[in-house]
Amino acid sequence: MAHTALNDEEIKEYFDTPDELDQKIKTLADFIRNAKHFVVYTGAGISTSAGINDFRGPTGVWTARARGFVPPTPTVRNPEPTLTHMAYVELMRNGYLKFLVSQNCDGLHLKSGIPTNKIAELHGNSNCEACAKCGKVYYTQTRVNQYEHKTWLTGNKCTVPNCNGRLRCTTVAFTQSMPDVCLDKAIKESKMCDLSLCMGTSMRVSPACELPSMNLKSGRKKMVIVSPTGGGKSTLLDILADRKDRRNCTGEVLLNGQHRPAQSVFRKMVGYVVQDDILSGTLTVHENIFFSANLRLSYTMTHKQRLARVEEVIEQLSLHSCANTRIGTEFKRGVSGGERKRTCIAMELVLSPKILFLDEPTTGLDASTACDVMKCLKNLSRNGCTIVFSIHQPRQSIFELFDTVLLLSNGRIVYLGPSNSLHTYFIDHGFPYRESNNPADFVLDLLIQEARNDRIKTLYEAYLNSSMHNLMINRLKDISYDSNNARVQEEQPFRNIASDLFYVSQRTLRNAIRNSALLAWQNAVAIILAVLTGLLYYQLPQTIGSGVQNRLGGLFFVIVNQIFSTATALEPFIKERALFIHVSIG
Repeated sequence: MAHTALNDEEIKEYFDTPDELDQKIKTLADFIRNAKHFVVYTGAGISTSAGINDFRGPTGVWTARARGFVPPTPTVRNPEPTLTHMAYVELMRNGYLKFLVSQNCDGLHLKSGIPTNKIAELHGNSNCEACAKCGKVYYTQTRVNQYEHKTWLTGNKCTVPNCNGRLRCTTVAFTQSMPDVCLDKAIKESKMCDLSLCMGTSMRVSPACELPSMNLKSGRKKMVIVSPTGGGKSTLLDILADRKDRRNCTGEVLLNGQHRPAQSVFRKMVGYVVQDDILSGTLTVHENIFFSANLRLSYTMTHKQRLARVEEVIEQLSLHSCANTRIGTEFKRGVSGGERKRTCIAMELVLSPKILFLDEPTTGLDASTACDVMKCLKNLSRNGCTIVFSIHQPRQSIFELFDTVLLLSNGRIVYLGPSNSLHTYFIDHGFPYRESNNPADFVLDLLIQEARNDRIKTLYEAYLNSSMHNLMINRLKDISYDSNNARVQEEQPFRNIASDLFYVSQRTLRNAIRNSALLAWQNAVAIILAVLTGLLYYQLPQTIGSGVQNRLGGLFFVIVNQIFSTATALEPFIKERALFIHVSIG
């Protein structure tokens, strides 16, 4: 059983040891035996033993082109189904395999005996013709003696009475849309399946690469919004997170196929990490997270339950080593930049949000720290939390961690699909890609160079006409009208003003005590002014004229001094204003 490691063109292979292979075969057999709706997804790799070249293997077509070699000829004499093809037939006959989705156009699955109603050939069949007028399909599997690419119109005529339509080849080339019937059938089966098996495919070509994940429950996904500066990523993120005035927005935002609940309810269901780190510098990592838990979790939770939730989040984000370290201020260094960012994420994650939004979480971080933060988000997505964030220009190692990429320019979508299919998509639309390029740099350069308006318009129109866009529309329709979707609970969030006041006062007092320099300076100023006032008005005469006037001046001086000294109380309002706004919105 060969594994693959993703690369730009070639898929590198390595092989399991016999013991590992035997164990994996037994595990796979158990999975298949216990599955209720087993679906297989195949690609060019399963036909190589029949003499048909694949694309990204060591002798593949794309690999040869990337190395400057002449691609192998696509014509193969007398191709026959391989043992892999026949194994699928046996699985289907025995009732284990329910459906097969193929990206191959060689026709070997049908030739092996797979029924036509049990397969979706997404890229068509080179040995199959369809009438362009009435749609009747003509199979020639038994008379196939070679595999080759054919022109769109084959020159043959339909035999249906009174039709006389011209027959066309059913193969789908790059940039062409897939037949809706075939794609819809694949989507339907993919949603029903409880076991997906991908074989002989790199899973890079959209929309086929998205099908196996459709059987997953909500969550376990990480989506990133990429665009140049001013492209609209932060605005879109704010709209999705309901941080914009709904009266100024048009359109619909659906949650589990249902209309988004009231703003006060929805904000309790999601977390939002802003671009700047909003933390109390004098508090420790644990205290910042615990403050967020005390202020934003239901007051019906006990102190012990909240503490347990905080410890769980610290464990998830690997913050044990710095849990009791202060965040740090402008004058005293604390935790690192990556630990600060993870603390901000923890303050939102402690709420157990269904969706976590982040606005450019890697801004201001070095490459290594940014990669650590992204790996942390990757682990969170695997635990069932949907991650949506914007990013400006990620390095390649970070880009490879993304599941889904939404590419924006001037507020328009020019790509929405798997991250590992992005550069292939643009190559298919006539934009050359060098193997040494970072995919993120490559697509951003397309959108920020001169005369980009025409290019953006071209990319936008290409996306609207792509099968990727059609797949998204179909999925939106299914989500919108699926009555089985779980409804959002619209319970009012618990709120206790007395407890909120207690926790805020506790934090403010703790900040004041730990800000020793400011506290010492305020006390020193008060003592010095008291001594100066005493010296100036020491032993005043007891006369009605000058004595009274001097005492009035002294009282005025003391009152003015007290008024100006209260200005120091404004500092917490200025420093904590951003934190107050963020917490109050959440």
